[in-house]
Amino acid sequence: MCAIKQLTAMVSNDMPLISETQLPPSPAFVDKVVSLPEAAHLAGVSPDTLRRCHKRQELKIIKLSPRRVGVRLSDLKAFIDGRAA
Repeated sequence: MCAIKQLTAMVSNDMPLISETQLPPSPAFVDKVVSLPEAAHLAGVSPDTLRRCHKRQELKIIKLSPRRVGVRLSDLKAFIDGRAA
């Protein structure tokens, strides 16, 4: 049986094309990423301060695209908690 006929037979029989066991597991927790200016506002510092902290390896900044960077909220919270102590 050719592939097109098999696919047509599967669709017409209301059979799922992908079973649930073939799907990758979804992560239990997805961490939100905020832009660098937004992270700076939340931390109460300037974006340049966050960049300097990143250079000192006190904060992890992730690259979102060739021109955009961001900070995971969990990393920002750890950074703020570390500065308060």
